[in-house]
Amino acid sequence: MTTELRSPAEIAARLHCSPRTLAEHVRTGGLRYVIIGHGTKRPRKMFTDADVEEFIERQTRRDVPCQSTSPRARRSTTTTSNSEVIAFTALRKRLSAEKPRR
Repeated sequence: MTTELRSPAEIAARLHCSPRTLAEHVRTGGLRYVIIGHGTKRPRKMFTDADVEEFIERQTRRDVPCQSTSPRARRSTTTTSNSEVIAFTALRKRLSAEKPRR
């Protein structure tokens, strides 16, 4: 069983993203990698095709319209508000008239 290891540049090109975006996915734990070498300061990271496919599968989304704003959504309650609508300027004038002057 041989596993091909891919460089970060190859994977960034495959995912159509920048190397910086790829590094951020690695840093947050979204994309698994294999450490090559014994360096501890800057470990060389390589990627397997299986890990990249798993990442793509996890990142795949489907847009579903919000059911609360869907035109077919029914209202669950009726509105029974007895409040009146007051213009902002009318409210401001009323409040300034009520405010005591010093």
